[in-house]
Amino acid sequence: MPIRSSKRDDLLNAALKLIARQGFHAAPMSQIAVEANIGVGTIYRYFKNKDELINGLYLEIRKRMAEAIGKGQDEAAPVKAQFVKSLQNLIRYLIENPTEIQFTEQYEHSPFITDETKAEIEKVASPISDLLIRAQKEKLLKPLPFPVLMAMFSGASMGLLKAYLQKKSSPAKMNEAIEAIWDMLIPKNIEGVVCC
Repeated sequence: MPIRSSKRDDLLNAALKLIARQGFHAAPMSQIAVEANIGVGTIYRYFKNKDELINGLYLEIRKRMAEAIGKGQDEAAPVKAQFVKSLQNLIRYLIENPTEIQFTEQYEHSPFITDETKAEIEKVASPISDLLIRAQKEKLLKPLPFPVLMAMFSGASMGLLKAYLQKKSSPAKMNEAIEAIWDMLIPKNIEGVVCC
């Protein structure tokens, strides 16, 4: 799904397409400009350099993901119902935007991420992080450090997404798998707690 429509947006879409396909280093600014149908100098009106462009693109993608995750949420629903809806939304969004998966996986394991970007990402509240924090406070999750819970969630979610994209899972099995991800995060026995 293209990012809105202006020269800046055309530039971000071109960078996304090329970086996802070719990698960071094989997508020079000149090629990004050609793909965006703008002059190379125009890039520098929006971004000081390629690193800033890459960080800006990542922030834009994360904002769009957070927006997609939150669609149709019922704030009054139990945590588990919100978690399931959020994960369904995230997986649907990523299925519809596969180049964003390719880009974010490269980016998150690269030296490009800056402290400034990390700080900005924290401001873009992730609805899933917020739900997991809430569930943790309500003692609905295993008593593990939050980064461990997030790693478990992220790994399982990306694995499920990849299985679906590689046709190793069906839409019919998707909800079952999402339930299994939730089950992985909760304690085996929550006595006296009506879960979720």
